Amino acid sequence: MVELRERITFSEFIDWLVFLNHEEERNTKLDHYLAQIASEVRRSYVSKPRTVKTKDFLFAMTTVKPKAPEEKVKRSKSAWGAIVGVKIG
Repeated sequence: MVELRERITFSEFIDWLVFLNHEEERNTKLDHYLAQIASEVRRSYVSKPRTVKTKDFLFAMTTVKPKAPEEKVKRSKSAWGAIVGVKIG
């Protein structure tokens, strides 16, 4: 933890969190490719192959409703305060 605090600033940390959340919420090319393979395999087993859609094999990315920015800032300050050892209000 100490090494992380010395390497990046708070705003960089927040930027990384936003980036990582964005990466988690999207399907990659590999996800689409594997979904295509799975749908083709499934089509060979059903009586009506046109009913099998590739999108049915993609993970549904459920997004949590974003909290108010003030609450995010408050949680971030509390987290960083705990790391640094400072009690925030």
